[in-house]
Amino acid sequence: REWGLAGPSGTLLRSTAHPRLALLRPELDLAAGLLTVSAPGLATLTLSLPLEEKQVHSRVAPRAARSPSSSPEESLTLCGEECYGAAVGGPEAALWFERAVGVPCRLVRCSRARGPPL
Repeated sequence: REWGLAGPSGTLLRSTAHPRLALLRPELDLAAGLLTVSAPGLATLTLSLPLEEKQVHSRVAPRAARSPSSSPEESLTLCGEECYGAAVGGPEAALWFERAVGVPCRLVRCSRARGPPL
């Protein structure tokens, strides 16, 4: 698993504990470098995902402004296993996911399963 939503402790959320995760509808367009996520009652979230850069931009429709956001890698827990990744999308995306799921969380991209953080 490369993408997930992490809570404040760094543990990735699971739909068994957070059923509203099942309502998220992500669409990944690798050619355009875009991740679009929709959820009931919210404007669509679009994240620009440059394949060669760590910087990720986000925008919530219909706003056109994009704000850069990248974070240093941090230790995360996925299914009891330690992995490393970085939050993407910045505070605007984190707020969108919090509204969608109902708990504080942020989108993270795991870069590797084990090893020291970069």
